[in-house]
Amino acid sequence: MRNFFVLFILFPLIEIYFFVKIGTEIGAFTTIVFTLLTASLGILTIKFQSLTSFIQAKESIFNTDEPAIEVLSNFALLICGILLLLPGFFTDFLGLVLLNLKSPVKIIVPTGVVTAKEKLSQIEWVF
Repeated sequence: MRNFFVLFILFPLIEIYFFVKIGTEIGAFTTIVFTLLTASLGILTIKFQSLTSFIQAKESIFNTDEPAIEVLSNFALLICGILLLLPGFFTDFLGLVLLNLKSPVKIIVPTGVVTAKEKLSQIEWVF
């Protein structure tokens, strides 16, 4: 709970700092335009993500693949879109980093999920 409170206070302070710093460098109008552009990019990412997520999940279920892989990678894209939708330069930076790391997240994280599933299936359960 304490960590959430620290993030709740820290994130707005970081965003205000970057708004002031960048706003004095590039101007208020350009700062507002940039914020609106990244928000629209976030909306488009979420909209595109919802459609492709449904299609990929449906295909992976019908192909008897692991739907967890698609769910986790699409969840990363959803978080990316939400971060881009929030106004601020710090959250935009985090969203763009996550957008670029989407492929490694898709490769690394689900591998751990599949490995854990294989290990659980090898355990002899005694009831």
